[in-house]
Amino acid sequence: MTRFNNELKDFNRDPLCDQELEEDWSGEQVLHELTKMAVPLFIVAATIFRFVHDHQEDARERLATMLTSQRLGHMSQLAQTYMPVLKQLVASKDKRHTADAERLYAEFRTIVGAIITLAEPLSRVALASLLQLPANTVVFRLKPLHSVLQIPAARDAPIRLLHLSFGEFLTSSEISDRPYAVNGTATHAMLLTKCIGLLSRDPNGLRENICGLDYPGQPRWDLTPDQVVEHLPAEIQYACRYWVYHAQQSRRKAYDNDDVHTFL
Repeated sequence: MTRFNNELKDFNRDPLCDQELEEDWSGEQVLHELTKMAVPLFIVAATIFRFVHDHQEDARERLATMLTSQRLGHMSQLAQTYMPVLKQLVASKDKRHTADAERLYAEFRTIVGAIITLAEPLSRVALASLLQLPANTVVFRLKPLHSVLQIPAARDAPIRLLHLSFGEFLTSSEISDRPYAVNGTATHAMLLTKCIGLLSRDPNGLRENICGLDYPGQPRWDLTPDQVVEHLPAEIQYACRYWVYHAQQSRRKAYDNDDVHTFL
């Protein structure tokens, strides 16, 4: 409750906010509904809180959207919680611009699909480099997702899921017919291709004496961490470690002269 009151004060301090929220703005009945929703999954309460408290959107409208979703009893509890978050991805786009919506969904499946599939989290800079996307594209696609993803302000800090259930939901059969559904096997295949492409890229991929050692057999401890990161950035390190993992999870069959064979 203390955190809620602090967030309320932050919201009311916004100079662009024409109408302040009172301490009891949601009302007892709504608080009762929210309490019922959070049982037994606390992640539901946490997601609703982060979704409603986004200062760039109207808190009353967001709360109403979440309550409407929660009253749809035919969906699972996680679906009722995550669907409003996903539906906002193209909410601001004109429905006539179908091509724009399709592009946004494709970028969502690539970027967020990668985030929920990676063997270990990457920063937005490393993720953009691995996926060969402009860094701004990654930033803009993740902006509406602060209620389900931990997105640090630091460019080199890893992006993490707030709860594993979000990744499980995106790959579940419950939303397999939705445009934001993620195909896990296909995403592993995509990441395999991206890893191999990154490592094969000339002149910035793998190469002999990549760290510029002074002589063969130079001890590892002669290199500082900064030197390693300079020559082996996070995305290169990730691709080296996990391209085989993505090959396994993609269930692709190996054959002569395929991209893996060519890379090896």
